[in-house]
Amino acid sequence: MWIVTGASGHIGHQVCETLLKQGNEVKVLARNPLKHFPPNSITVSLGNLSDPLFLRQEIYSGDVVVHCVGLIDLFNQDYEASYESNVKTTQAIADICLENRARLIYISTADIIEKEPTGWIEEPVTFKTFTKEEHYGYTKKEATLHVRKAIKNGLSGIILYPTAVIGPNDYKLGPITSQVKQAVRKRFVFSLHGGYNFIDVEDLSKAIIQSAYLPYNDEFILSGSNLSITDLYKRIRKYTQKAKFIVHVPLWLARWVIRYSKQYSLKMIEVIQENHKFSNVKMKKYLLSELKPFDLTLAETIRFIQTKP
Repeated sequence: MWIVTGASGHIGHQVCETLLKQGNEVKVLARNPLKHFPPNSITVSLGNLSDPLFLRQEIYSGDVVVHCVGLIDLFNQDYEASYESNVKTTQAIADICLENRARLIYISTADIIEKEPTGWIEEPVTFKTFTKEEHYGYTKKEATLHVRKAIKNGLSGIILYPTAVIGPNDYKLGPITSQVKQAVRKRFVFSLHGGYNFIDVEDLSKAIIQSAYLPYNDEFILSGSNLSITDLYKRIRKYTQKAKFIVHVPLWLARWVIRYSKQYSLKMIEVIQENHKFSNVKMKKYLLSELKPFDLTLAETIRFIQTKP
């Protein structure tokens, strides 16, 4: 049985969609009823994902659990919610998977990887140092370390580190989709020096599913296309065929202005400024040999934004 958590989010939703297209039976563990799935297409079990009693009733030997739950608190507003969602839930699921001999595919994040200023970022990965005030990085790192420890203790598991995820069906409008949406709708867009490594959400889901079939435990960076912010905006302008003016903003000014922004955070600026040259050599060798062209991904993302109810 395939079991997915976080199916209301961008990655989890697409994992379910891809599994269903492949003809698999899918069960979702969730706290609340789900939207955006056809009736009776998936089985949904509602409960507390950090409750071992609930998890023992749902996870059995031979199951594959794709754990996508994660709270991205880039504004550091609620540490308790971040810790509950990112750490406690992951600890409980990893422990039950170990206890009941299920295979765990844990979706971590490339944001916690230590990056050299230049050169390619490759496996094996080491982690940055975070303080508790950095809610997302700190809690995702703690969760990942727990899964690593569980694997050393006998858990059958894979840890995956996706870069910036882009693509359609992001119904919650995460940071990347929101940024694309703003660039699509506004005539003036502001660009910084720097960029992202983007991975298509459908490619990501295929790599996640393929990792479950590996006969061993491992860790993978899941990455795709390196683009600067300016290049991204130029491609959006070309696709929409609308007059759009790209204004380049110096870093010092962006850091000052963003303190008063409710849409962007200093963390987002830091990520843009980092080295984003993530290698996907290992991913292509073992999980997914061909990637969707970025322009196709961007077109699908924009169409979703323009037609989203």
